[in-house]
Amino acid sequence: MRGRLRRPLAGTLILAAPLLAVTFDADSRNSMAAFRADWSMSMPLVQLIGMLVVFSICGRPRRTVEAISVVCVNSVLLACPVLLALDMFGLAAVLSLELALRIGVVLVWCGAAAGPVLLATTIRKGRLRWHPAIPALLAVSAASLLIVVVVEPVALLTEKMNDQPLSLPESLPDPPAGEIHVAVLGGSTMLGHPYQPKYGIGAVLHWQLTKMYPGQKIILHNLALAGASLKIALGRVNLLKVRPHLILLYSGHNESFHGTSDLGGNRSHLYHFADQWLNMSPMFRCFDAVLARRSALRQSGPTADQFCQDHLFRPAIAAARVERFEQHLKQLADFGRTNGIPMVWFVPAAAELTFEPNQSTPASGTGVDEKKQLAELRAHGLRLESSGQLDEAIACYREQLRRHPHLAEFHYRLGLCL
Repeated sequence: MRGRLRRPLAGTLILAAPLLAVTFDADSRNSMAAFRADWSMSMPLVQLIGMLVVFSICGRPRRTVEAISVVCVNSVLLACPVLLALDMFGLAAVLSLELALRIGVVLVWCGAAAGPVLLATTIRKGRLRWHPAIPALLAVSAASLLIVVVVEPVALLTEKMNDQPLSLPESLPDPPAGEIHVAVLGGSTMLGHPYQPKYGIGAVLHWQLTKMYPGQKIILHNLALAGASLKIALGRVNLLKVRPHLILLYSGHNESFHGTSDLGGNRSHLYHFADQWLNMSPMFRCFDAVLARRSALRQSGPTADQFCQDHLFRPAIAAARVERFEQHLKQLADFGRTNGIPMVWFVPAAAELTFEPNQSTPASGTGVDEKKQLAELRAHGLRLESSGQLDEAIACYREQLRRHPHLAEFHYRLGLCL
């Protein structure tokens, strides 16, 4: 019975894998809402028919382990369409991965520690014949010890590499006579996105300086990098070989995508007690930071059913990130003063470094009812726009900006109407 049931169960899981993959993909696209609804309704029926076929071929499970396996597999498969219908599949997947990570790290460390203890106990008792399970347990312990010895140092090295402080050159040699050097720093906006590179800030400035100083050779050092944070953008100053006559900086929009290790402290305290100990493991910190970033950023962007979203960062974390941003700007200012380099900064997100990408986030403390009211007012403004009543839409958006001056969506809609 055990061998007969194992193959159909494995086949069930293999067939379920593409369905789960489609579920992840469908959960990330609003355009597949109809498919999601149909799949949620049909999956339980498919599951029931599949298990009837399995039982008719193999019979009912007779051992407790087999029965538990069947129940677990069917529970997971049944939960998928339910969570999908409730639009909670992605959240449940992330929470499951977070729990699995904590259990996995605990098991790895316990396995690594249990091996020497088990071996010492066995030797101390002087047994010539081991229990049949002892060799298997020692093999698991050896594998766990190997993971600890290899992965933990690599994770620690990765952390140290990512946490390297910003370093700028102390001085740069003067440029040759007859040349004007300009360096531009920043992300995709400085490169010209979403337009052609020839319309980028640096390219336009190069064209203007060429017209203004026809007798000079204008050299543009375009050090911008798409997706770069302020720290990464400033680090590219080390690529300069001569002292530029001017530095332009446009940065601030990509901060939420970098240095996400602090997002782990931004979530609920569901695992607070365990994390106090688990955070001593570099392996756990690295993987937990990745999951934290996924869980925090996967729902970024206003949707039809949730216009106002929560801030990604708690006030304490946001304040620390703002301070770090300011320190990097001070380093750049000191570098400019030391080398006599004038600068022009465009820092649109400097005042609110919690800049949640593509989100509308009202002030902290805004209640659920007020968020619903804001969503209704946004829908009302969109209806006014679509009907051509732009003056009324402008008045609506201005009224909301008077009450919520930092709500990005109303600024955007007002700009379009004007």
